Amino acid sequence: MEFCSYKDLKTWKDNNIVNFISDIAALNDFHDKVMRKVIEIASRRMKAAIGELPCRFTWFVMGSAGRSEQSVTSDQDHGIIYENHDERCGNYFKCLGKEITDGMEQVGYSYCDGNVMSSNPKWCKSLSEWKNQLILWMEEENMESLRYLHIFLDARAVVGENSFLSDLSQVILTHTYDKPLLIHRLLANIQHIPKGLNPLGQFIIERTSPTSKMIDIKKTIYIPYVNIIRLLSLIYRVTSISTLERMDSLMEITEWKNPLTRSHQYFEQLLAIRIELSVESIYGHANSLYIKKLNQDQKRLIKRMMKDVINLHESVERLLRKRRLL
Repeated sequence: MEFCSYKDLKTWKDNNIVNFISDIAALNDFHDKVMRKVIEIASRRMKAAIGELPCRFTWFVMGSAGRSEQSVTSDQDHGIIYENHDERCGNYFKCLGKEITDGMEQVGYSYCDGNVMSSNPKWCKSLSEWKNQLILWMEEENMESLRYLHIFLDARAVVGENSFLSDLSQVILTHTYDKPLLIHRLLANIQHIPKGLNPLGQFIIERTSPTSKMIDIKKTIYIPYVNIIRLLSLIYRVTSISTLERMDSLMEITEWKNPLTRSHQYFEQLLAIRIELSVESIYGHANSLYIKKLNQDQKRLIKRMMKDVINLHESVERLLRKRRLL
């Protein structure tokens, strides 16, 4: 199916996404299909404006898109790797990156607040530049570089040459092998977990208005799970990208089978909750739950999730101390 404009693609997306909301894998396959159509339109527009592609490239996604964990609504997190390091290629992909970013916004994917998009030169580089950038991020001792490295670890190719991302992943694996200081810094970057429960085991709520009492499940549960599983996967050199697939691989390791079996179940339930929230217009977003909408069983489940993810972080810290990586 070919679309003449971003507007036509958005109409098709809005009319059809409802058919995929019951299954997280199907929903993310649908998002991938939409994003590939954005690239097709952007590429045609670029060809008409300034000519053919000058070299091979990869367009990749990160964040929830990279991990195939998007809900119904999603913002943008993406970048470009192009093969040849020369001025002509640099100028071409700079324009293509902006065209794609603006096209994604027109189709319904909001701009990234952190500017992690291929319109930003920081996320649009040649293969050789990317290799140097990753090494620099791993060697620099500042929180911003570590945050960027965490973001890149969720990169997944959607269009173009898969081998480019494979090459860059190998750079990371090689550079992090037996590097306790880097692992320590990566852990320190994700250690702060906003508290979801007070010392009495009661929910700590957001007060978005005098009458609304909400629990932020993204900050207190979802992101802490994603972060610690990503780090654990790096330590064990697991190459999967989605959190559930990373857990599946880690559960093959004896010492993680039992603790991650429970976490795996919780995370599956959490993804289902996030999709449900993104569908229900009364909530407006997929990050928070209204306490008054929860029954007692649901409240107990959310509390167990909050406790489990903290226990998981503590277990990883103990592992690192045991292996003298802290």
